[in-house]
Amino acid sequence: MPAQQRGQAETKAECPICFEPLCAGPVGVFLGQDGKRVSQHFFNLAAAREWLSSGTGQCPLTRKRITRVLEVPDI
Repeated sequence: MPAQQRGQAETKAECPICFEPLCAGPVGVFLGQDGKRVSQHFFNLAAAREWLSSGTGQCPLTRKRITRVLEVPDI
């Protein structure tokens, strides 16, 4: 789909950790101990994995405890 036909959110969305466009690569979400998402936010997969391994153990936006990163399938 040409960029001019994509929605504003799709073309302008960026990772809150690394500020790279989310459409530029694989995307992930943070999960808590219960296996459920801790927020509705999406992150660059590599940045999310790095955050989990070297960060505070909390979502950078909601500050909820995170235990793993789940890759969002590319549809």
